[in-house]
Amino acid sequence: MTNAMVGPVTLAFDLAGDLGVANEGNNNLVEFAKAQLAKPNPAPTVTISSYRGSINYPYSIDFDASGNLWVGGL
Repeated sequence: MTNAMVGPVTLAFDLAGDLGVANEGNNNLVEFAKAQLAKPNPAPTVTISSYRGSINYPYSIDFDASGNLWVGGL
């Protein structure tokens, strides 16, 4: 999908249609804007990286009805 991905394990769409991906191999979460999804090899519009292990191997994500992001990790 993109060069920014190392070990993507799950994905979820938010209310706006943007795609969030738990990127376990890099210990981060990335988001791709809806408009980017039809383009080859898109770059993430948002990257949430681990700070001192606060995101440790994220393996699941979801957005609730209010648009809040939920992350499961080890």
